[in-house]
Amino acid sequence: MTDFAVGPRSIKHITPAVSIDRTAEFTNDPARSTSSRAVTSFETWFGPSDAPLFGSVHLPSSGEARGAAVLCAPLGKEHITTYRGMRQLAERLSAAGLMVLRFDYRGQGDSSGDQLDPESVSNWLSSIEQAVGYVRAAGADRVSLVGLRAGALLASQVAATVGPLESVVLWDPVLSGRSYMREQRALYKMTIGDDDPADASVSILGAVFDPEGAARLESLRIAADDVASTSAPVLCLVRPEDLDSRPVRKLVETTSATLDVAPSQSAFVNPPSFVFSVPTDTVDHVALWISQHQGDATSAVAPSRSDTARVHVRPDGVEVFESIEYRGRDHLLAITTHVESRHDSDAQVVMHGTASEHRIGPVRLWVESARRIATSGVGAIRFDRRGTGDSETVAVNESTSPMSVKAREDVASIVGSLEVPTSSTVHVGMCSGSWHSAYAAQQFGAAAVVLVNTVAWSLRRKRQPVKAATVTAMDSKVASGLFVVAKRVRNAGRVAAKKIPYPVWRAMGSAGVIEVPETMLDSLLSKGVRVEVMLSPDDVAHFRTQRGEPGLQRLRSRGSDPHVDVYAEGDHSLYHRDLRGTVSNRILTTVAEVFDAKVDVPQPPVSITARAL
Repeated sequence: MTDFAVGPRSIKHITPAVSIDRTAEFTNDPARSTSSRAVTSFETWFGPSDAPLFGSVHLPSSGEARGAAVLCAPLGKEHITTYRGMRQLAERLSAAGLMVLRFDYRGQGDSSGDQLDPESVSNWLSSIEQAVGYVRAAGADRVSLVGLRAGALLASQVAATVGPLESVVLWDPVLSGRSYMREQRALYKMTIGDDDPADASVSILGAVFDPEGAARLESLRIAADDVASTSAPVLCLVRPEDLDSRPVRKLVETTSATLDVAPSQSAFVNPPSFVFSVPTDTVDHVALWISQHQGDATSAVAPSRSDTARVHVRPDGVEVFESIEYRGRDHLLAITTHVESRHDSDAQVVMHGTASEHRIGPVRLWVESARRIATSGVGAIRFDRRGTGDSETVAVNESTSPMSVKAREDVASIVGSLEVPTSSTVHVGMCSGSWHSAYAAQQFGAAAVVLVNTVAWSLRRKRQPVKAATVTAMDSKVASGLFVVAKRVRNAGRVAAKKIPYPVWRAMGSAGVIEVPETMLDSLLSKGVRVEVMLSPDDVAHFRTQRGEPGLQRLRSRGSDPHVDVYAEGDHSLYHRDLRGTVSNRILTTVAEVFDAKVDVPQPPVSITARAL
């Protein structure tokens, strides 16, 4: 009997996959000074049919709006960490009576296109133009433009050409592409290491660019004269340390911008861990400033909506489509990838997000893998748990816990909504997403799981471990002090644990007292699930600390054989380009073998070698 009260071990299709509006009364705190209105939101494809973009629309339920705001997101890891904050801004603005569009640039996020396109920067600028055109076509003739980090740099390039603007917000702007890329590449090298020099593509944390695209990005800078030529009011929000910098002073003087400080910006954009922080006060400040410059007159808005789009065409002409759906009782946003003739596929790959991150996977790995998989006729689905991405309204001081009861309910909800038997599913995940994959397979059944960089090796433990990242996010000296003491006690316990006979250790794992890899792997293998495990150097060390190798020997002595590969290079988060390519290859190979499907599997990077444990 399982310790998790999530539901029975086998479940029916609890909710059909349907697309619905999520409508709610969004009520601001009275002190926040923006009006409160009933709002609705939905996701849609827009733009050219041969290169569709993914967008999220927020608007008053009345169908009357005071104009529109187009939000231009950052790039790479900063896009991931700020995703919920940008969504909260959209919710604030729609509650104040505006139509709002958040969107992914071409080749980024869920939009169509290849992130290694040499014309990536031109594609991003065109994406902003298409986003502005979309809201204007909906009936919103008064448009404001908001850019965060690299989004501000990109927005500044088109501000003078997208028609009259009501206001422009440059939020923690990247003023120079050259400085930005120098910093990002140095950070990648310092924290991740070097890529194989035989591949000239350029890596930063959370993104990879074609050399031509990287060079074009480096050539950009915020042209203050172009922003000033819009004659729109400009708000420039910068970090306290940037207030007196020469580029900021020049920008403010040229544009007559309102200059203000964005506190705690580093924790928002560049958090040191998987715990993300949404600066609600700054979000409210931006929403109020835009609202005050928008005017009060309203007009009818009727944005177009498309739930399905062609996102990829294989060289032999096979077309891949993606459909936007809201699944389960809590209407979790899900995107299914399929060949149109096989929308009702006989097999499905479920891709699980990590911690607070939304559905696209590390450096867009889930998106790109899903589109390769779908060309074989096997379906794929990626989704947002509540409190991540585009599922559920953003809460003030939001904190989302992976592996919580709520998260497990969402996993069960997605599994229950699938149109295929669970025996025809493969679950894929990294870090906490790998735990969710194992949980889904153990509870409901699966053909296979691909577990990447697993750090939680127990499906029975109820207590969620307290991580350093969580304590750091508390910003409390008392909590930090207590954590230091607890860490010393834990380390002493680990030293003592080495003396515990393995049978006792395993029994403690079976009881859910500690984490023992053998117990998780055995629970999957005993249900006939094929198990593929891939571990980066840091995760190999944790696996050994939890005495994983004796467990593997015991499993193999009983005739079970999980496939466990370890790597001498790469990082836990899969920012390392070459390790990520190796992981992609394993995922695709597993799907091809399990379902006897003709999946397009590229050759893995030669610079990364696996060693089987």
